[in-house]
Amino acid sequence: MHDYTELPALTHFVLEESWVREVQASPGILVFKLDLTFAASHPELQPPPAGEMHYGREGEIRFTGVSTLNWMGQGAKPAIDANNETDWGAIDTFTWNGTTYHLSGDFGDIRVDAAALEVALTGDA
Repeated sequence: MHDYTELPALTHFVLEESWVREVQASPGILVFKLDLTFAASHPELQPPPAGEMHYGREGEIRFTGVSTLNWMGQGAKPAIDANNETDWGAIDTFTWNGTTYHLSGDFGDIRVDAAALEVALTGDA
């Protein structure tokens, strides 16, 4: 198994410091909506806003062409943060081998076989 930092789409992010806001699963697609924390190597890195430890943006990790999805621990309730937003915590582990990905955190334990993985920044800079 390989660490997520070896995936070109994720090499410039720190998922252990990124907060999962929502996980959506539908036929063929799995989407994590997050507050993505930028790694020091990210080309768009800026100083963190006042009161924050890291700089990041809202974004999505999208798995497409999903052929298998096993989600264990689904059904736990998320925390509500100080801004009254849903908070599933961070992605504690993310490993992969070929087209099989394994992610775990407060949202549960997910194994997914997917044809592609992409990251999109959706929030303002």
